[in-house]
Amino acid sequence: MKPSLPLLGWVFGACTMCATLGVARADSPVDSAVDVQLFDIALGPNPYLTVDGTDVLPPKAFHVGLMFQYLADPLTIYDIHPDTKEYLGVRTQVVESLLEGQLYGAYGLKQKYQIGVALPVVLAMSGEGLDMETGQGAPGGLSVTGLGDARVELAYQFYRNGNIALTALPSVTLPTSTSGSWTSSSMEPRCQA
Repeated sequence: MKPSLPLLGWVFGACTMCATLGVARADSPVDSAVDVQLFDIALGPNPYLTVDGTDVLPPKAFHVGLMFQYLADPLTIYDIHPDTKEYLGVRTQVVESLLEGQLYGAYGLKQKYQIGVALPVVLAMSGEGLDMETGQGAPGGLSVTGLGDARVELAYQFYRNGNIALTALPSVTLPTSTSGSWTSSSMEPRCQA
C-alpha cells in the first residue's frame, strides 16, 4: 500500500507543528521543571525496555502495565574551576534518590490506530534540593511524593510494506502533577515517524 500525498503532507505538517511548538518555548525564562528521569516506556504491543516502535495494537486490543525504577544520585551539581575545568568537588546533591513507577496502557482503536497513556508516580524523591539563587542545597532539603505529568500518545501507522513500516506518534503531556515542579515534566509536544 502506497501512502497518498495528502496523507504524507498531513503527517509532515503535524511533525512540523510539534517541532515549532517546542522551538517556541525554547527561549522561555527559567523552567523550574526538572526532568531527573528521562526514560519513558514505549506504549504499544512490545513495551519491554525499548524505544517507540512502528507496530500498533490490533483493534479493540489493550495492554496495561506497571513499571518501577530506582535511581541513585541522578542529579548532582559539581564545582568546576572556571579556567582549568578541574573538578573541585560536589556542590550539592540535588536529588540523591528517586523511586518511581509508571502506570501505562494502550488501546487499539481501529486498524493502524492506537492511543496510549502513561502516568508517572513518584513514590519517593529525596536529596538536598536546590536554592535557585545560590546554587546550593535548599533549606530543609528535598522530599517529594506525588503524581507526575501524564503523557498521552496517538499512534498512526500510515505505511506498511512487509517488514518496513512508518508510524506517526504525536504526543503531549497533561498537567497532572501533584507536587509542583519536581514531578512535572518539561516535555514538549512531539511527533515521531
